[in-house]
Amino acid sequence: MKILLAKIMDFLPYFMSKPIRWVWRHLPPRDKRLILGKLNTLESRSNFINSSAYQDFLKIEANYWASEHLGQAATSSACSSNDSAGSRQSYRHYMEHPYIKQQIYARAGLKYPDIWQWIKSNNNIYRKALVPGAGNGAHCYVLMEMNIAKHVVATDIDEDSALAFNATKGELNVDYKVCDLNLDLPNSYYDACFAFHSLHHLVDLEGFFARLRNRMSKHDGVLFIEEYVGPDFLTPTKRQTREIDRIWKTLPDKLKRDESGRVRKKLHLPDRWEVQRRTPFESIRSTQILAALSDHFLVEERYELGGALSSPLFSAIINNLDSEECYAHVIDQILEREKQLALNRVLPNCYVLLRARPAPQGDGGDGDV
Repeated sequence: MKILLAKIMDFLPYFMSKPIRWVWRHLPPRDKRLILGKLNTLESRSNFINSSAYQDFLKIEANYWASEHLGQAATSSACSSNDSAGSRQSYRHYMEHPYIKQQIYARAGLKYPDIWQWIKSNNNIYRKALVPGAGNGAHCYVLMEMNIAKHVVATDIDEDSALAFNATKGELNVDYKVCDLNLDLPNSYYDACFAFHSLHHLVDLEGFFARLRNRMSKHDGVLFIEEYVGPDFLTPTKRQTREIDRIWKTLPDKLKRDESGRVRKKLHLPDRWEVQRRTPFESIRSTQILAALSDHFLVEERYELGGALSSPLFSAIINNLDSEECYAHVIDQILEREKQLALNRVLPNCYVLLRARPAPQGDGGDGDV
């Protein structure tokens, strides 16, 4: 019975239905660990990727991100219109807020105001760069405009994003290809890879890093990563939840308003079931990213960006921050509390920024990851 249940769990969209959730709650802890660990072996990952369920999940994932990228484009257009009309700034992500970004990077020890200046400080112009999970292609534009790369190869599973980018890229030397990174990489060699918030969607991290090392070793390539490495499926720990609830109660009501203007008494944190219904591969093996990386790359620089408290809280209040002067103390208090708890290993560090190079063939990377 337990073996049958484990097989059912392998090929369902991660316990979406109420009956499955009920069964899950009543399973012994040992069986839960068995099922949750199903993707930690090469055989189990291979079986999953070759299953019909994987293809179904891939379609759900692609459709979700197609709508997200379309929404981002619409929001960007609306923000531009509002800016020209003198309206209040609207943010799609809390790291777009100048004071928050400055404080997070400064507290992490980064000497530059943003990651692009940090990348530029390496004083290299890369001949061919890979951008996995490129989404709407925004990073490709920056790489070309800042003269960081001469040629960019971008990938995503969303065909609509690739078509939209290729139709509007003009003279940019960017090849945007539809590609499932769990199976392959575009057939070329690269001297740089810019992986920003895409790796936590991968099932076969080990295979991806192995293929990437093979494609980058010839040119002693550089891998830049800004990534979520926190709890799988964005599921907060109990201590995270308690800390977020405690801080939320202390915030002014003005900051706790939702889009309709209603004051939220409690910040809703989506559970695993809610996350998986929306996007099946969200943070599916995020806690394994650094371990998989260390088998194939040597980390040269690493910055801890926190996120255990700041990510859910700032995401909820970002568009209620009228001015950085008014609420700088709120931002500082959240970041200071987060850093203190992370240093004491009470909370996980959820985001990292790092630079790495391919490990010598035959050796695993033993950098400090």
